[in-house]
Amino acid sequence: NKLLFHEQRRGAQVTIDMINLATGKAGNCLQSSESVLFHATLTHDGRWITFVALDGQASPLRLEVLIAPFQRDAPSKESDWIRVVRDQHWNGKPRWSPDENRIYFVSDRDGFACLWMQPLEPETKRPVGPPLPLYHIHQVRRSILNVGYGRMDIAVAPDKIVLNLGEITGN
Repeated sequence: NKLLFHEQRRGAQVTIDMINLATGKAGNCLQSSESVLFHATLTHDGRWITFVALDGQASPLRLEVLIAPFQRDAPSKESDWIRVVRDQHWNGKPRWSPDENRIYFVSDRDGFACLWMQPLEPETKRPVGPPLPLYHIHQVRRSILNVGYGRMDIAVAPDKIVLNLGEITGN
């Protein structure tokens, strides 16, 4: 009964907002003075949000995966955000595992856009160890990149993960 979305506000600031579909009430969940925020998903228990921040100050541009505690009445403070994956790689489309103790995401950390997983400490949601490969897609012909960054996505169900791949052929 809640819908998360990103909204561009004054200038280039992009925030994560939420609409309660039952009441129609809208409010801000996350905002940053330095980063553009998007791709937010809420845990099933409604306690945590995972999202991506684009660090516009870094060169080259960097996407990092974060987690924030969800607060119904005010945006979480940036000081409370947990940096899950922050490195020189492209990291995007974070999604919660069914048990909410892992984050699945797409990353180019091995030179290809592949599906990765970051284990989390169950209570604090802090990362445990380095990201682990979940599914390698090392083909040029069939790749997650062939659909483009904006259209690629991941859907997680209790017994499967679905992602879109594009296929390129020629003669």
